[in-house]
Amino acid sequence: MLSRPLGITLVCLLALAAACGSSTSTPGVITGTATPCVGATTLYAYRKIPVRVTLAKGSQVVAHQSGHGSMTYRFSEAPGQFQVSSDQSGTSPVSVAVHSGETTRVDLNAHCK
Repeated sequence: MLSRPLGITLVCLLALAAACGSSTSTPGVITGTATPCVGATTLYAYRKIPVRVTLAKGSQVVAHQSGHGSMTYRFSEAPGQFQVSSDQSGTSPVSVAVHSGETTRVDLNAHCK
């Protein structure tokens, strides 16, 4: 049988260890639309144009999604600072902060010249 002080110490250590293991935060979401940069075209042809959205943290790509025409993308990531970009001309990369449990919208609509 454990002595009372030793038992209390053991319970406190187990509670502390459980609290340390549960420090993970809820991911946040980055979502939006990305569109291709095209001139005059038919709707059928527009829907076939490939679009790729990339999510980076610093210089490291952490995720990407591909689609065709006007696409909707969604990334679920741990909180932090990211950059979201499209492979289409007429768009610029956007810096975005991901916060725990929040959704941030970033549309990457190509503005062709």
